Amino acid sequence: MIDINVGDIINACLLFLTLVGLTFTAYQLIQTKAINRAQLVKELYLQMYSDDYIREIFYRIEWSDYTHIDIFQFRGTETEQMTDRLLSFYETICNMYYRKSLTREDMLIFDYEMMRVFQHPSIREYLSFLEKWQDNVEVGKSYSYYKCYCREYFSQSEKGITRKHRYKSMIIQKTIGRHLKVFCL
Repeated sequence: MIDINVGDIINACLLFLTLVGLTFTAYQLIQTKAINRAQLVKELYLQMYSDDYIREIFYRIEWSDYTHIDIFQFRGTETEQMTDRLLSFYETICNMYYRKSLTREDMLIFDYEMMRVFQHPSIREYLSFLEKWQDNVEVGKSYSYYKCYCREYFSQSEKGITRKHRYKSMIIQKTIGRHLKVFCL
């Protein structure tokens, strides 16, 4: 016969309550992580649209006002500084992605602009110049996370990427408002 006393029943109840508490805590941690990641995406998104230099240089690239560059005339100009600022911003975002602070879904909101910049012939020429120059002076590679990300996700034909991305971008931009409202309340 099994001998069960009041102490065993109390211990079993306490064990059950502990398991319920741990489950609730795990759920709360998952929710907190998702909220923090969403806030990070929101901050990056707002920074991307509030930084005048990033916006100006992106629109110049987007509307082909950013023409073939002569590296020696380009060096030290305000355009080079704005280009480096834009590329550094994208590098930061891609670094966060590869460190798993951002998910692939989080990155979709930035994909269109990163793709347009990466595909621009003058930007590719500038990135190629930097890579060769850094090899010659034996320093680290600039924008390596950004280049790696772009090569990984934008390796299809330009038309295919653009059509596919614009559709996804519209979906993301329609839904981001709903997600941001939660954090603005």
